[in-house]
Amino acid sequence: MQGGLSHPYRGLMLKILTRAFLLSVVSVTSIAHGLVHEQINKITAQWDQNPDCGLLVKRGRLWLEDQNLKKAEEDFKRAIECDGGNRNALFHLSEQYLLEKNFPLAMKFNRMFLKGLNNEAGALKRGFELRGQILLAQDKPSQAAQAFRAALLHANPVEPALIMEYVQALKSPEAIKELDKWNQKIGPLLVLEQAALEYEEQLKHWSSALKRTERIISQNPNNLRYQVKKINQLIALKSFEDAQLQLNVARKAWASLPKTRQASKAVDQQRRLLDSYQLILSEMTTKP
Repeated sequence: MQGGLSHPYRGLMLKILTRAFLLSVVSVTSIAHGLVHEQINKITAQWDQNPDCGLLVKRGRLWLEDQNLKKAEEDFKRAIECDGGNRNALFHLSEQYLLEKNFPLAMKFNRMFLKGLNNEAGALKRGFELRGQILLAQDKPSQAAQAFRAALLHANPVEPALIMEYVQALKSPEAIKELDKWNQKIGPLLVLEQAALEYEEQLKHWSSALKRTERIISQNPNNLRYQVKKINQLIALKSFEDAQLQLNVARKAWASLPKTRQASKAVDQQRRLLDSYQLILSEMTTKP
């Protein structure tokens, strides 16, 4: 069983998967819907005047934004026929079949895309990243990790989002190690530190989690969330006096925030956590 970040990074991976070509149902307004169809109509008019295989790929991506997978598939296949294996069409057709959970076809067109490349780093990165996504969706983490590693080798620059996808495929101890390695290479980046911290907390490695949290606080002194996290870690380590001192620090940090920030949902959640930790500490200090 993998020690992956089932929350919130599983959702992040899904967003990454669809970022280039598919709007979420929640964000698609009637205006956006109309704009997509307007662009589709423009491309159709251009195609009628001057048939160009690239136009089919562009229109296919727009059909994906419109969540019309059947129309998208038709355009991508036509582009492949039209251009003797249009690489962009191969790539997006693989993406589409992944969305449909048709994994054999997703892998087939991914292989065709990668086979047509010749030491093109950017395209190789895209192809191996997509392969990792296909394999991870099939619960094949070891193979997915290999694909993501290949994508990272060709990535320039290396994006934190790709690292986050990669560590999804690893067991927790290895994921922490890889996050720290990449953070040293391209960081320090809060998103990578936070991911490693999530793993350490899941594993209940409280001492290393505390050290990481203190490092994050030194770099982000006004971030109340980590001030509060530190209290929880100290309680887990049974350092109740230090936890009380840290709680007092966090209370002062909360009180120094503007009223509008205090009223925000995220900050108010941290305040409620402070109240909960105070109850726990009060019980601990009054025990005989």
